[in-house]
Amino acid sequence: MIKIKNLTKTFEDRKVLNKTNLTFENGKVYAIIGPSGSGKTTLLNIIEYY
Repeated sequence: MIKIKNLTKTFEDRKVLNKTNLTFENGKVYAIIGPSGSGKTTLLNIIEYY
């Protein structure tokens, strides 16, 4: 299980993730969708780092 609580990420003065809370359960498949610039790749990079 991956649990994210109150994740905030900014680039200069732009918040791309603001107090984000997510739980990814083992054995399930998830899709992260949203418009360009909404923080999808940033979220995946943060998860990959940890």
